Amino acid sequence: MVNNQINETFLPSSILHKCFDSWRKLKCIPRPHLGMTFTSIKLLDPICFERMRRKHNIESGLIVEEVSKESNAEKLGIRKGDIIECFNGEYISSTIELEKMLLDIGKDNFEQAKGLNAEIDVQIQIFRATKLCRRTTNLTVIISDCGEDIIEGKHLFF
Repeated sequence: MVNNQINETFLPSSILHKCFDSWRKLKCIPRPHLGMTFTSIKLLDPICFERMRRKHNIESGLIVEEVSKESNAEKLGIRKGDIIECFNGEYISSTIELEKMLLDIGKDNFEQAKGLNAEIDVQIQIFRATKLCRRTTNLTVIISDCGEDIIEGKHLFF
């Protein structure tokens, strides 16, 4: 799961169904590794959420909790506190929505004979918390059926 920073992770049946379907058809569960963990902005304190909505016009998205050291996300300058608003042109509001997208992308790429360890670009729209600006960029990710490890890095904030 994308949101694995807590000890007890909830796994919805819709995600399990996608995993079982991939396993049955492909004998693996391919998914892109983003090099980040997230929390939905909908889980913020209501006052904080309302302030973000009014000041920055943010109604949905995922707050970056961790960025893996030396990952492509880190190389793009994505930092803790940034908000991923869109993923491949679709607005996202929960880690469950993102996980469904990732599983679909992994399965589609695997079925197109790109296989595991293929590199693909996904488009993301980021709200940079430190610079108070938006940008859309491509993030290169690797399709894998292994679990994703997030390696803690040290970032200086200016």
